Amino acid sequence: MNIVLVGFMGSGKSKVGKALAKATGRELIDTDALITSGGSSIGEIFHNGGESAFRAKERAAVKEAARASNAVISTGGGTVVDPSNVRELKRGGLIVYLKADEDELVRRLEGSKKERPMLGKDVAGRVRALLSEREPIYESVADIVVRSDARNADRVVEQITTKLDGTQRTNRVRVATAPSYTVTIGRGLLGDIALPKGAEKAVVISHPRLRRLYGAAFAHPWLTFPEGEEHKSLATAAVLSEGLAKAALHRDDVVIALGGGVVGDVSGFVASTYGRGIRVIQVPTTLLAMVDSSVGGKTGVNLPQGKNLVGTFHQPSAVYADLDVLRTLPERDYRGGLAEVIKYAFIADPSIVKLLEKEDLLGVVTRSVKIKAEVVASDERDAGRRAILNYGHTLGHAIELASDLQHGEAVSVGMVYAAIVARLLGLSDLVDDHRRVLDAVGLPTRVDGLRWSEVRKRMLLDKKYAMGDRMVLLEGPAKPVVRPVPVDVLERAWKEL
Repeated sequence: MNIVLVGFMGSGKSKVGKALAKATGRELIDTDALITSGGSSIGEIFHNGGESAFRAKERAAVKEAARASNAVISTGGGTVVDPSNVRELKRGGLIVYLKADEDELVRRLEGSKKERPMLGKDVAGRVRALLSEREPIYESVADIVVRSDARNADRVVEQITTKLDGTQRTNRVRVATAPSYTVTIGRGLLGDIALPKGAEKAVVISHPRLRRLYGAAFAHPWLTFPEGEEHKSLATAAVLSEGLAKAALHRDDVVIALGGGVVGDVSGFVASTYGRGIRVIQVPTTLLAMVDSSVGGKTGVNLPQGKNLVGTFHQPSAVYADLDVLRTLPERDYRGGLAEVIKYAFIADPSIVKLLEKEDLLGVVTRSVKIKAEVVASDERDAGRRAILNYGHTLGHAIELASDLQHGEAVSVGMVYAAIVARLLGLSDLVDDHRRVLDAVGLPTRVDGLRWSEVRKRMLLDKKYAMGDRMVLLEGPAKPVVRPVPVDVLERAWKEL
């Protein structure tokens, strides 16, 4: 886990960063040093390209720094003004705000010889203006706030380490199926995965890229297959099953599924069928898998005719959601996972949107898993209430197969479509709310280039189809229902989408 220091110019990030890195045995990364590593000083960058050129270099430096896994990262005073920088830094770290009073900052900055192009000649006036703009941002993104005025660096480090001890939280959610199991959510969990009682051997099923990233965390043999939805197939399942047989796994042994939704679904399917069923531990490495597919026991592979048409119900023996692994997740995949998070906000708990705004990743994942666990426990075999978890998926699955949209992106569009259907049926009018929330995180709310006839053919394979089209719709916020929908309404909604 990284410790990220943020705060105004002169708050002591550089001095505290050095002392904190030494005290905690971490590498020190200074984003300003990365920015100037090309030979130009910060002043020269501002002079030649203006603030926009500096901020572009700063974004690149933040991305580079955030790839570290056990560092103290000292940032510039304006770094967290850019939300994309906050997202990068939050994925693999905790943010510590070094807070100092305005008068103390002015005193330090007027006596400093460090180059600071944002200040100008009126130091006091500029500090007052910038601090009023930035302080609310510092406080909103911080996991920890520590005062750094009138204290030496060692004293500040002591305060940080004391508060860090209280933030190393690991949340656990019980899934009350038969048998029950626990979803553990936190950081640094890959080294804590224990085999279930009676297991002599385990095999990790994953992708080659993930083996390169996390191979050192597992002392078990690996089976890998290529990434991509096209490899979520019966052919892949057959190859993996043969691999388990060659590894001589027995009924009490276990499969460890390390990856996103494709790995989890395929590994779960293989575990459920090999030896007529062996145990599986789900270790999701994407946000989407953490909040959705790793919990609930649905497994499956695709056929050319549709997604998940061959599958089983096979609950895992445990789930470990290690938030640290999300730092290696591409931005597009992370956004896709937010679609499933926002789905829970729409169908169950609108307050999740507030957690997203606060960048509270642990809270977001924990609350999402709690909702999924409660629904699954009430309808383990998907015979009734569990259908509400498919909100946005009726159209989502259809356009995912027919376009280049990823799963979360397709579900995002599918939720807007469901909101349009609900409005046409007079159930609710939440279309604008859907577009606003989804647009805010960069998810698509429309799709182009598809014909209704093509989409309609895919929709007929939806698992909720029963003597006619049925969809999960909202009668209001957090009020999902399953309703039959006339075909003409489906087409009208598509045209409006």
